[in-house]
Amino acid sequence: MVVKVSVCMITYNHENYIEQAVRSVLGQDVDFEYEIVVGEDCSTDSTASILRELECKNRHRIRVICRPWNIGGNANLLNTISVCNGEYIAFLEGDDYWTSNQKLQRQVDFLSSNPNAACVFHRTRVRYDELGDDYVYPEADPPEFFSLEFLLRNNTNHFHVSSLLARRACFRNSDAWLAGLRGLDWLIYMMLATQGDLGFIPLEMSHYRRHAAGNWERLSVHYRTALLVRMLARAAGLVCGKDEELVESVKSFYVNRWSELVANTSISIQAMTNELNEIADFQLSNYLLAQVVAVSRAAGQRALEAEVELSARMARSDFEKSQAADLQRQVAECQHQIVDLQSQAVSKQQSIDQIYASTSWRVTAPLRAVKTGLGRSRGRATRP
Repeated sequence: MVVKVSVCMITYNHENYIEQAVRSVLGQDVDFEYEIVVGEDCSTDSTASILRELECKNRHRIRVICRPWNIGGNANLLNTISVCNGEYIAFLEGDDYWTSNQKLQRQVDFLSSNPNAACVFHRTRVRYDELGDDYVYPEADPPEFFSLEFLLRNNTNHFHVSSLLARRACFRNSDAWLAGLRGLDWLIYMMLATQGDLGFIPLEMSHYRRHAAGNWERLSVHYRTALLVRMLARAAGLVCGKDEELVESVKSFYVNRWSELVANTSISIQAMTNELNEIADFQLSNYLLAQVVAVSRAAGQRALEAEVELSARMARSDFEKSQAADLQRQVAECQHQIVDLQSQAVSKQQSIDQIYASTSWRVTAPLRAVKTGLGRSRGRATRP
């Protein structure tokens, strides 16, 4: 039997979801042979027993590889890929599922018709179990054929692995790209982009279930960001020219994001160190810690500059208040002077009136003429 497609499934503690995932693959309507290869990573629930039962009923289709101990998602994925026999490999994790029975047929037809394409994606509906919310991934459809530039656009991954069908030959150097890392989906796409066009079918054909127990979701956001930095550092070392510039730009974005997350959250230094130790990359850990120091210094400098500016503003405010007080004092002094002048004018008027009352008519006649505005009648006045 010549296998056209191997469906690579990995699972760990997915007892509530694994049967739906497997049956969504068994329900594919195709005109070629395909196999389902499941890497079961020593689950502590009933996932393994559910898979064994499904395997017994579909021995011609399903191969379950039960790990004797938990080897981790990365090693489980790479090991499962290595035992796939198909010309193409499709991917599905144990808590996701396909929603179209034409998915594999459409994607195989696409790659058969486009030999320069390394892989093909489609739309995925992302479902939040806890929130009861969902949306379609990617938010905007890419062109039918695209490259690494679109894959890295907006510094984010636009596709879910349940939508991927790739040529198995493109994984011949996968260890150099993927070994020892965590959260591999985006890096797999970058690896494929170096080997051909990336294709897209504008149809929704899978569901990605997001929940708190997911392998990625349960990690802290700053830890996930540190893992992305490590992944992008690996990719930057495996590409060249314009592609290297693109990857380095995205890596710088996540380095800055990680530094800001750590600097602006209440995570302890010990907790941060423990997470970096778990990544087990001494060079990366030192690099990220240095970025935190740089961000903290920059934040301290900004705080100092803000304090200096505030002090200057307060000084300007105090000066302006002092000027206002001086003006108020000057106004008060002017008001006092006006009152004094008015008092003096009243006093002088009273003195004139007293002189007029106590002096003979002949002496005061001229004064009366002045006072009444009758200066021209001077000398012709008669006594009343």
